[in-house]
This record gives sequence, C-alpha cells and structure tokens, in this order.
Amino acid sequence: MDNNKIILWCDRVIRFSFCALIYFLPISIALVEIFSNITLVFFFIKRGVIFRLKLRESLRDGRRMDWPGKLKLFWSSFKPLKNDLNWPIAIFVFINFLSLVFSQDHTLSLQGFFFKLLQGVYLCFVFVDSFKNKKQVSVFLLVCLLAGTLISTSGVVQYVTGKDFIHGHGLMPDKRIVSSFRNSNDLAAYLVFLIPVVLILLLNVSALKEFISQFVRRRSPGLAIFFPVWIWLFIVFILMYFCLGLTFVRGGWIAFFVSLIFLGWRNKKSLGFYFVVILVFLSVFHPRLLQVRRVALVSDDGGVSVKKGAKDSTPAVSGKSVALLEGENQEEFLGGERQSHQKSFWGRAMALFEKCGGSGRSSFWKEPLLIIKDYPFLGVGINTYSKEGMRYKISWGGYPHNCYLQMAAETGMLGLLSFLGIIVVIFKQTLKNFKRMRDDLLRWVMLGFLTGLLGFLTHIFFDTSFYSVQLGNMMWLLIGVIIALQKIGLETSERE
Repeated sequence: MDNNKIILWCDRVIRFSFCALIYFLPISIALVEIFSNITLVFFFIKRGVIFRLKLRESLRDGRRMDWPGKLKLFWSSFKPLKNDLNWPIAIFVFINFLSLVFSQDHTLSLQGFFFKLLQGVYLCFVFVDSFKNKKQVSVFLLVCLLAGTLISTSGVVQYVTGKDFIHGHGLMPDKRIVSSFRNSNDLAAYLVFLIPVVLILLLNVSALKEFISQFVRRRSPGLAIFFPVWIWLFIVFILMYFCLGLTFVRGGWIAFFVSLIFLGWRNKKSLGFYFVVILVFLSVFHPRLLQVRRVALVSDDGGVSVKKGAKDSTPAVSGKSVALLEGENQEEFLGGERQSHQKSFWGRAMALFEKCGGSGRSSFWKEPLLIIKDYPFLGVGINTYSKEGMRYKISWGGYPHNCYLQMAAETGMLGLLSFLGIIVVIFKQTLKNFKRMRDDLLRWVMLGFLTGLLGFLTHIFFDTSFYSVQLGNMMWLLIGVIIALQKIGLETSERE
C-alpha cells in the first residue's frame, strides 16, 4: 500500500477511536483503555511511516546520515505539533519523571508515569495531530452530545425505576443516582464537563446553524431542520440539569455554578439567564440535599469521629510530621477530640482546609499536608499516595479527595506548580484566541469545552476524578480538543 494511503488510513482509525473513546468513556473502563491504546498504536504507526519517508528522502539525495542525524530526524518525525502548551506540558512531565527517580516506590511510580500520565498526555497530542478541519471536530462533538443524551437519559430512568438501563446499576444507599458510573461523584464530573457545551449551542443560534450545516448539504439549515435539533439539545440540557441535581454531589454543584458564572462573564448578555439557572437549581435541589444527605451546600457533616477512649483511637501517623499532631505543636488528637493551636503555617493551612471541607474532607486533606511538609519539592513519587499515605493516616479515607493536594503530595510543590502552569497557559491563550477567531462554531464550542474544563478543574478540588482511568483521560482529551479547535480556528481565520 502507498505510504500516503497508510497515513490517511491511520488518521481515520485514530479519529474513529477517539469518537468511540468519548462515547464509551462513561460506560466501560475496558473500552476506554482499548480505544486509548488503539489511538496510540496507530499514531506511532503513522509517525513511523513519516520517519521512513523522511529517511528515504535524505538517502535519495545522496547524503550519508550519522546516528545523531538519524536521531534528530526521528525526533522531528515523532514530536508533537507546535502549540503553546508543548513546553508547559513538557515541564510537567519532566518534574513527574524526577518524582519517579526519587520515588518511595519505583514500581508504582513507573506504572503511573508510563501507563497513566504519558498515556493521557499522548492522547492530548494525538488528538491535535489527527483532527484537522471543522467537519472532523463536528463529528466528535456530535458523538459527545449523543453520549451525553444516553447517560443523562439512563440517569433519569434510574431515578424513576431504581435501575439504569446500561449496566442495571441501582441507586446509591442514600438514593443518589449514578447512571452508568460507579458513583455519583464521577457522574457529576462528567456532566459538569458536558453541560456548558450544550448550553453554548443552545444560546448561540449562529454556532448551532453552522454545526448543523456540517451534516446537511444546505449552508444555512432551514427551520424544519434547526428547530428539532434545538429541541433535542434543550431536552438533553434539562436531563443533564436534573441528573446533576440528583447526584447531590456538592463539589459538582459548585463546579457547575463556577462554570455558569464564567460563561456569564464571557457573554454578559446571558449573565442574567445563568443566575436564574443557578437560583432555580438551588431552590429545587438544595431542600432535597438537606433531606437526602442531611448536609447543606457548604457545611461539613462532621466527617469522621471516633469515640473517646476507643481502642486505637490515636492517629497512626509516622514520619517527621508526627510532631504536628503533638500537643506542644499544632494539633492534638485525643480519642477523636482535636485541640487546635494556630501557631505555624501548617497549623493555619490545616485550619483553612478544615473550614472548606465537607463530608469528612477536612480530615482527608490534612494527610497530604503532612506528606508535603516531609517531601515538599518532589513528593513521595507519582502514583504512590495509596501506599505512602498509609503512614500518615488520621482518617479512614484512602485518598484525600482533593487532586491538587494529592498531586502536591506525590510530585511535590514543583509538580503542582507545573500543572497549574499548564492551566494558566491554556486559559490565557484560549481567551486570547477566542477574540481572534472568526468562525462562530469553532470559537463558541472552544469556549464551551474550556468552560467544561474549568468545571472539571473545580470539581477535582473536592474529589479524585483526575486520577480516574475514565475521567483522567477525559481531562487530557479536553485539553487536546481545545488546542485543536484553536489551531483549526486560527488557520480558518487566516484563510479568510
């Protein structure tokens, strides 16, 4: 087969796999892994063919190429396409590699580095490399919307009948819905990413018309086509809206509100509408939250308590940070009763997190702070929190339910700061390019995905979604989609 045809077919397989990945992401972890690996395999096949073509071309010119020259040619064939996030992501990956080198468990860190971090980063780069025009990203967007329709419908059916129709999952013990996910928190994270995209299309007629025109022959679809699509999206929004409420996940709710406020800030004409959406949401679901979970939106439910005098009630904390838990220092834990002494930075930090945490998170969040104090720069090693965190346990929770603290504990403050650097760059560049892009569909959908990313980044302050196989890949995929939309949009603007 001709080399150019091989490259073309590889691109087609990769795009199909990405569409399958985003469709099955909320349904099956196994399929997420399968389609993620397919995209990577065909990406390397494609780049291998490109390397072979370049090598043949150089030999055809009669030049002898030494090994440094071949390595340079190899790198030029496999390196990611140029974009503003290449260096921030490279720095983040390098710091994670350093945390692997100095890890407390090299086996776990090797697994996390190669099979979690690099897989996610490559998904981001491969998406940018394979989606090259508006029609291709429109197909991907359509698959996202179809998946959201399926999952939100399944969630409502689960609420009504007690079981979802995908896996037959029942309601959680406190009557919260999970749809096809394993728990309500994951469902909330998924909905928070997708709802802004649906809202963007609903409220921007020109963008929705352009989206529809990608699938019909007419450049401007008539009312007979436009109106049913708009009704479909409106129904999907209502289904997602109620599903998010019925998860009763406060972190997801807060992320949703942050997303709507961000959208209102970017489009002030719709700000009043977004505030109405928030007020209606709170008036409908907050009373149910008090009833179902017996907590308010911002209150702590008491966390984990241990009866005074109970056996093994003293926290099992080892390491240099044990002094933090002694009476002469910051906090004294005696049979579950805590005496706070606000004297040092770490004591004040723990007190601050205690005020922010709900559902026991105030206890969970103290553990990574103890690890960060002992390993401030590169942490205990990527992917080692579940093991190393046991030496710092002061609660029953396995994870801190705060991805930023977990990241700082595993890769140190350097790892956390490099991750935040990625976020700063992508928001800065996307908002800048939003003004430069002229295509309504590309620019508004890009803003919708950016808002979904903001919601996800807000949600992981309260949960572990970043470290989920499904949702962790979704975050990197979101970043790839945003970069690809910018690239296509700017190229389109230049041609016009």
